Order: sequence, then C-alpha cells, then structure tokens
Amino acid sequence: MIVTPEFLIGAVLGSNGLFVLIQTLINRHDAKKSEIQKDIQQMKATEAIVMYTVFSDKLEKILDKGFADPDDRRDVENMFERYKANGWNGDMDARVQKVYALPTKRIEKGETDEQ
Repeated sequence: MIVTPEFLIGAVLGSNGLFVLIQTLINRHDAKKSEIQKDIQQMKATEAIVMYTVFSDKLEKILDKGFADPDDRRDVENMFERYKANGWNGDMDARVQKVYALPTKRIEKGETDEQ
C-alpha cells in the first residue's frame, strides 16, 4: 500500500474531525444536562416557597376561626411533615402547636364561629 500525502492529510483531518464532532456532542449533552438540573432545582425551590405560603395561610385561617376540626388537623399534620422534610424549622412550630391546642369541633349550618 502506497501512502500518499493526500491520504495522510485526510486521515489526520478525518480523525481530528471525528474527535471534534464527538467532543461537541458530549459538550452539548453535558450543557443540556446541567440546564435540566438547574431547572429542576429552580422548580423545587419554587415548590418549597409555594408550599410554605399555603401552609402559613392554612395555619392563619385555622387560628383566625378559633378551632381545628379533624380535616384541618390532618391537613396541618401532612403539611408539617413536608415542611420538616424541606429542612425548615422555626416559625411554623409555634403556630402548629397553637392549632393543636385549639378545640376540635365542626360548625354546623346556623352556628357561628364564636360559640
């Protein structure tokens, strides 16, 4: 086999071109993966903020009405578990304890919150 200069140039450029193509594909994949991970982290942060706000509003609503029926207590328990799972602790603990200290009763039609 006779190796011509054109063959050598083609082989060198061809192998480098293939390497560049593979490296480009890997870089795109890594960039896309990194972007997806950032998006997931952002979604988790947003979910945590929304969950905190909903939980806080739920506690305030219960405290304002002055009693916590079994459904309220179940909701608070579930939300409190998620609150702790997010690694938060502090300001909700005291409000949750206040909710658990409230009487348990349902309001029937015709009754008011102030009984």
